Amino acid sequence: MVKLLIVTFKVSKKSLCLQLLALFLYRTHVQLSAIGSKDDMSIAFIYDIDALQVHISDFIRYQINLVTNSINATDSRREKLTQKLLHVEITERHSEKGKIEADYVHQDIERAKEGRTKLLLKHDALMQQLSLSISKDLCENGEAK
Repeated sequence: MVKLLIVTFKVSKKSLCLQLLALFLYRTHVQLSAIGSKDDMSIAFIYDIDALQVHISDFIRYQINLVTNSINATDSRREKLTQKLLHVEITERHSEKGKIEADYVHQDIERAKEGRTKLLLKHDALMQQLSLSISKDLCENGEAK
């Protein structure tokens, strides 16, 4: 059974066009779902790019928060791995099992460092996008020259 929620927004001259497009997508979606394999999901939506432009900075801030949370989680994981490594090196450094476990922890720490570096690069790129978006908004509103 396919359920599709159609949400329409009153968008001045675009309203009728959007409603017709939503109806077309609904009918097409129902047909596609009926002949589909029933083991997957398809999603269709319509958006007004002009209305979204106002919220681009909000979307970027949201992504920055997600990346910041991931960085913090990675830092926490690295701290736990470092503590585990110290424990293994102190208690089991002479056993073969301890050496193997220490090697695995070292590898995990290196992967966490690499992941953190990628997250920091992503964070920097998002901050640049946010800066450009805010600058563009200010210029369009005549607040900056």
